Amino acid sequence: MTESALTAGVNISNNVLFQNLGEEYVLLNTETELYFGLDSVAAMFWQLFADGLNIPAAVDRFMAEYDIDKETLERDLNSLLKTLENYQLLTLQR
Repeated sequence: MTESALTAGVNISNNVLFQNLGEEYVLLNTETELYFGLDSVAAMFWQLFADGLNIPAAVDRFMAEYDIDKETLERDLNSLLKTLENYQLLTLQR
């Protein structure tokens, strides 16, 4: 999958649990029993999507709070979104 996920809509699966375990965050797909660990940056994006923000709004919110160039942020977020989709934790509506 080489296309960008940044133009897709994000739909978090209903069967995914999100849990803070100290310095790490974990997503668990209760249907597939697969889990995925998130660092604090990825967890922030997950929470923004869970709160209903779309990808461009989440990028804007993140850029307003942190000193990072947009190209790097978008590249890393694109990779994260594709990985989360592969783990069936969310679907990207293209």
